[in-house]
Formats: sequence, structure tokens, C-alpha cells
Amino acid sequence: MNEASQSGEAPNLHLSTYEARAIGTGGSSVVRKSKSNLPHLFLVISLIAAGLLYFAVMTPTRFGAYHDDGIYVTTAKSLSTGDGYRIISLPYEPAQTKYPPFYPFLLSLIWRVYPEFPSNVTAMIVLSMIFTMGSLGIAWRYLIKHEYGTRWQTLIVVAMSALNWRTMILATSLYSEMPFSLLAVAAQQ
Repeated sequence: MNEASQSGEAPNLHLSTYEARAIGTGGSSVVRKSKSNLPHLFLVISLIAAGLLYFAVMTPTRFGAYHDDGIYVTTAKSLSTGDGYRIISLPYEPAQTKYPPFYPFLLSLIWRVYPEFPSNVTAMIVLSMIFTMGSLGIAWRYLIKHEYGTRWQTLIVVAMSALNWRTMILATSLYSEMPFSLLAVAAQQ
């Protein structure tokens, strides 16, 4: 008899999405991990393909169509020039009190290296693409770790998310959603 039947509990029949259990005689159990790295390969291929697609549809001329991206870049310039966290495009250059400073700070690092506006917008958008691909990769890891699906199922979810038109807009624009997404999911690891 095995331990579960001796204690009166029902045996644990739940198998992890990436483990196969073989119950041996004498109450011993052997755990074999799947050796296939094929899902990892497809994840990397999917993320590279998404990155190439993001790069192909990137339109820096769309910058400024929304309010947020203009504020992020204005405050990034302000931080990079040592003027503090201010909206330097407005009269009297008021302090920025609406948005947290982390994302503009990251953009200010790009501004310091590449201060020619508006051509530096492309480099800032590439940062958003990197955060998007990182967010998708960490989401896949989170889904696997917490067994929300098999590696193949979560790969499909991540690939579909990468190709979602809303994700593509966030990846190719200057918004804080993708850095936030990456940090929020990474904090749950």
C-alpha cells in the first residue's frame, strides 16, 4: 500500500503540466521531467518574430497623437537636462504631478545619449519594444510556473498576445503599460 491509501487520503492524481509520474511498486514514485526544449525554441522564435513585426510597423511620426506620450518625452527631456521632473513645454514649467517618474526617467537615459529630437523618439520606441518582449517572456514563465496550462498552451496564449493589435500599439508607442506589465508580472515570480 502506498502512503496515501494508508493515511486514508485520496491519492494525488494531479500531474504537473511538465512532469510525468510513474507509480512504482512498493510505494515509490519516480518523477521524469520532459526533456523537450521545443516550446522554448518556439517561444524565442515567436518573440523574435513579434519584435521584427513591431519594428516593421513602428511609426515614429505617430508620436504626439495622444497626450501621455508627449508628457513622458517632455518630462524625460526635463530630467535629462537637470531641470527636475517638470513639464517644460508649458508656461512656468510646472512640476509633473500626474505620472510617476520611473518611465520618464528611463526615457531620459536615452535622451542623454541621443538628444536629437525628434529622431531620438525611434530609440525610445525600441525601448518600449524591448519591454513588450520582456513582458511576454516573463508572462510565459509565470503561466508555466503556476501551471495555468501546458508549455504549448501558454506559448499559444503568449504568441496571440504578442500579435494582438493593442499589444502592437503599446509596443510601438511611448506608454508606460509595457514596463509596468513586465515589472508587475516579474514581482509575482
